[in-house]
Amino acid sequence: MSRLSTRRTARLAVLLLLAALLLSALPAAQVLAAPAAQESSNGFLVFGGTVVNAPRLNVRDAPTTNGRILGKLPAGTRVAVVGRSGNWFLIRFPAAPVGLAWTNSSYIQLDGQRAPVVAQPTPAAQRTVAAPPPPPQASVPSLPDIQVDPPNLIDFNNGTFRWQWYGDMGQLDGVDWYTDILLFNKGETMPYRTFVAEPGQVGQDGPFFVWGNEPFRVQCNTEAVARIAVRANGQYIGWVSGPSAPIDVGPKCSSGGGGGSSSGGSSGGNGGGGDVVLPPDDLIDCSNPDFSGLPECN
Repeated sequence: MSRLSTRRTARLAVLLLLAALLLSALPAAQVLAAPAAQESSNGFLVFGGTVVNAPRLNVRDAPTTNGRILGKLPAGTRVAVVGRSGNWFLIRFPAAPVGLAWTNSSYIQLDGQRAPVVAQPTPAAQRTVAAPPPPPQASVPSLPDIQVDPPNLIDFNNGTFRWQWYGDMGQLDGVDWYTDILLFNKGETMPYRTFVAEPGQVGQDGPFFVWGNEPFRVQCNTEAVARIAVRANGQYIGWVSGPSAPIDVGPKCSSGGGGGSSSGGSSGGNGGGGDVVLPPDDLIDCSNPDFSGLPECN
């Protein structure tokens, strides 16, 4: 019997030791002290507190944000809290008419309590305004994949050009095209003048195409070539033929007194003489970038 009692006592001691070890391993529960209260002479309980969470706390005559402001308390000011209404503390405030006033409880830390947490206002949702779509890009017209035979310039006489051309064989159907006539000084690569011979303005003289312009100035040592050009939206975009063989359309320059000019005479006309005043509409195709440097296009 004594052995059984000894065993039970030993087991109980082991259990008690284990329980003590478990209890010592548990964290101590955090206990918040109740706010210290003192009873005033008139029987009210008074709680001590401190102004927190605000640099200057409004003191009002009523427990509402619409209450009249009676004063302000800097952060850290000690206050005596004697009552509460919702989220508002009634504190002693000698400057008030009755010696009492109201403050928001979110800005008073009672003695022995955690500091109150001031609710942060939820930021207004930012409305994202979508950027307007970019304007559609105008497509740049491309030169059609067409090649036709060049015109064959025959002559120039009294402001009229004649040439032969056997047509496009249907390749220019639906294409805005015209005959480009260009005047060069011999040895130069940039024309000093260009004419647009619209298909509807070109006549026929037997096997020849004929197009004439008002009298214009022809410089000496001038030669002309013709090409077939195309447009898109009224703007020149390129040639679809090579140049014709050049023909002389101006007089030869004299060796003495500078270049003469002719008013649209034949290719064998004599040089010399004064310049002829050009009409204002000389039909230069200034949309052709190759001629953008000409005086007439500036």
